[in-house]
Amino acid sequence: MNKHGCLLCHTENGQESLGPTFKGLYGSYVTLKSGKKRLRDEAYLKQKILDPASIELAGNRGVMPPFKTTFQPKQLNDIIAYLRMFSTHTIPSTRPKR
Repeated sequence: MNKHGCLLCHTENGQESLGPTFKGLYGSYVTLKSGKKRLRDEAYLKQKILDPASIELAGNRGVMPPFKTTFQPKQLNDIIAYLRMFSTHTIPSTRPKR
């Protein structure tokens, strides 16, 4: 996470920062610009990491850069697993079982 600068804008302990904290992020709901709520599940987080501008959030400053060409699928799955460690919510994984 440090290699790509994630912790410059995000925290792991619930403290406010430029981006949302990782604590409790996975499995929580976010309000979209349209006013609808969306679950922050694997699909949402992958899309938001790869192409942040593709999901417009209410009140979002839109400063996260896209990582479309940065992460391979395994790396992205590892990031999602890392974010799940900080979750206070229980939702099933959508990753296929090996």
